[in-house]
Amino acid sequence: MPKVRQAKSRGAEYQRIRARGYSTDAKESNLGGSCFGMAIFSAPGKVDAAICLSMPTSRMLADEARQQRIVQALRDAADEISRKLMPPSSAGAKVD
Repeated sequence: MPKVRQAKSRGAEYQRIRARGYSTDAKESNLGGSCFGMAIFSAPGKVDAAICLSMPTSRMLADEARQQRIVQALRDAADEISRKLMPPSSAGAKVD
């Protein structure tokens, strides 16, 4: 069963997601599939949406360097979308 669905570990998993800035799903909800996800902010601290990248687990988890490139590309996209959604008075504010 996916780790965020287990009541005992849900809070701890959410803390890990917040600390690293993204979520992962490695074959938890789709056999053979994995994904990374990040929040989209419309104001500092206000999450309105998310963006994720999914692919076969064999390609996503093949090596650590590839994972880091995927996470960075996803972070860049999430940050850019968040900047475009934030009101002008929040320009330059940290999005996470």
